[in-house]
Amino acid sequence: MHRLILCEGYDDRSFLSGLLQHHCQCTEPAAAKRTRSKYGNGAYIFFTAEGSHEIHVLPCGSVSQVLQSFEYNVRAIASGVHPEIDFLTVFTDHDAVPDRDELGTGNSAPPLIKSQSIKDLFDRAEIKYRVAGIQEVPQWQIEKADKSQCTVALLHVRTHDANPRPGLPAKQTLERLVCHAIAKAHPDRAKTVADWLASRRDKPTHTDRQESKEHAYSYLAGWHASDGCDYFFRHIWEQVETKNHLIQEMRDTRVLQVLESMAK
Repeated sequence: MHRLILCEGYDDRSFLSGLLQHHCQCTEPAAAKRTRSKYGNGAYIFFTAEGSHEIHVLPCGSVSQVLQSFEYNVRAIASGVHPEIDFLTVFTDHDAVPDRDELGTGNSAPPLIKSQSIKDLFDRAEIKYRVAGIQEVPQWQIEKADKSQCTVALLHVRTHDANPRPGLPAKQTLERLVCHAIAKAHPDRAKTVADWLASRRDKPTHTDRQESKEHAYSYLAGWHASDGCDYFFRHIWEQVETKNHLIQEMRDTRVLQVLESMAK
């Protein structure tokens, strides 16, 4: 059986690759096979630790392209075109500026991709489904043509810690999660990045997403310039200090538990 993760971009693909390899103990086939997924171009393929499932990590591009790929694949699963898929995951940024509750945690602002959009798609495609989610993570069981079930999960990437901190972008994105782990493990680096970004006299006008990128890429340029983006977003899972903070944050938002279940 196959598991399919739909994500936005190549950085997400690299981050998930590091998680699967260095946390879930999945194995990666030869580089020549990595991009030959039947579900789309640019996918990385992994085998679960026991070798019983293939996991395909597919970068789609924009949020709208993620939704387009999701609609195509969920229809293919339900109709029997892809009966081998038993777990379909959408891995996407929460894409909101965190609003702290009294404990300084949580995120009251709605995500860009909402669970209602997924349910509306099921209804339009006349796909039978039932709600099967754990707290904070929308999940459904959809019925395939052979009457078996496929789990569908919508994962919103964010930090559980919603406090503003030096060296972190404001918006709830993958980059905020990565920068948070680095800042917790290396506070001196976080201060250096924050000071440099604030010191620019000709600071550009940009979107929240670009602000997230400039924070993450500042850590990359400062300490991993010779390695490149793919290494940077994978390597964070190889370092014990940063890995532990990633695990804690992703457990608190319940995202990690779903990915761990999918990787078994």
